[in-house]
Amino acid sequence: MAEDSTIGMMDVDKSDQSDQVDETSIALGGNAQCDPYIVDKSAIIQDGSWAVITMPSEKTKIVCFEMGKVVELGRLGKIKGDHFIGLPFDVPYEIYDKNCIRAVSDVMNFDDFDTTAEDGANNKDLNDGREAQKLTQEQIEQLRDAGSSNDVIKALIENSDTYDKKTEFAKTKYIKRKQQKYSKILVPRRPSARWLCEHFFEADPKKINEIRVDTLSQLLTYGNVRAGGRYLIVDDAAGLLTAALVERLQGNGTIFVLHPHESNNINLVKHMNLSEDAQKSIVGLPWTRLEPNDDEADTSNPEAIRDEERRARFLQRIKGVREKRAYLKQGGFDGLLLISHYDIRELITTLEVFLAPSAPVVAYSPHKELLVESFMHLRRSRQFINAQLTESWMREYQVPVHAHGTHPRMTMSGRGGYLLSGIKVLDNEEAVAFSAKKVVTKKAKVDHVTEVEVA
Repeated sequence: MAEDSTIGMMDVDKSDQSDQVDETSIALGGNAQCDPYIVDKSAIIQDGSWAVITMPSEKTKIVCFEMGKVVELGRLGKIKGDHFIGLPFDVPYEIYDKNCIRAVSDVMNFDDFDTTAEDGANNKDLNDGREAQKLTQEQIEQLRDAGSSNDVIKALIENSDTYDKKTEFAKTKYIKRKQQKYSKILVPRRPSARWLCEHFFEADPKKINEIRVDTLSQLLTYGNVRAGGRYLIVDDAAGLLTAALVERLQGNGTIFVLHPHESNNINLVKHMNLSEDAQKSIVGLPWTRLEPNDDEADTSNPEAIRDEERRARFLQRIKGVREKRAYLKQGGFDGLLLISHYDIRELITTLEVFLAPSAPVVAYSPHKELLVESFMHLRRSRQFINAQLTESWMREYQVPVHAHGTHPRMTMSGRGGYLLSGIKVLDNEEAVAFSAKKVVTKKAKVDHVTEVEVA
């Protein structure tokens, strides 16, 4: 790992402050304010901001930074959220003196270590046990408390009897293991659909219906999700699909979410640090409100509710439901995206009437069998073309090594779910297709157009 480069420790020429960024405000955190030269304020950790923390072990943790609140970081201990407020996202920080942080150049940098292997190096005769390390555990802990993680790893390498005999790839893996164990460097990532998907796929896959990040990206691609679009979705992945669409639309468009209960369960959206404009792009309506309910008839006699405040809330809620239903009935949506435990075929047949011509339909399920019936329905229907049922596959690779490339991981995810996709079209029985055929005669070349009627 490269030498620590704490941000903001340099002197800035006051005579040229108009042309330079005040880096001290970034380094100190806590009471530091967002620098006026930073255009994207969402790139700075604010009071109440959520972040996906990447730990040295490569595991992730979702935290909320608040003034005066302590953040739990596992074996790295506890640290006040004040230290992070005012600092940028996606920058590596090292914890030192138990409750202080400083910016560093990189999380893992192998350039500081000698990974060159001797010709003919082989690991088969090496016994890399505890006896191969000259330092005791007590000495290692003292080094860890006194210096940086790089100092600890260098000391371990110098006192290892087997390190010099390892191959280049084995040396790199050794350094990486020690960094994961002794490093105190973490990275607060700005929340995104990708980071949320990767975190919950490892921590709680059932919460997001076991969808993998590459499958989620394909779902958005098949759905032609873009800014300015209007999309009809069913999200039984705790709000992950909604969060992915919000990230794409950036407040420019509409996400109409149909949900089974009166309240919309899209908890993951709150981790996205959304602006007010982005939040307004999400519209929710319960399945039970697709058609008027009996309780909406009570608005004709609101005096039945004696409490004025309750009556006002009731009338406002019913008014909102009617406006959302009317918006849905207008149709013309640019796509239908489904992640649901319910019958996919029934969802498609119920909601296809609200789609515009050429709008894509994409459905996800962790099990192929749940999509086969819907796939056959799209194949037979005259309302859809280009029906596909696909499965994605992704291979992960281990650490890069300068001379010998990379190696696939020994253990990785075996499946990422299945996607059903198709495109809605208008079925016009009177449509006529034309095909041109060139016929060569003795006198001249004449193009004849043959008219073929579509059954």
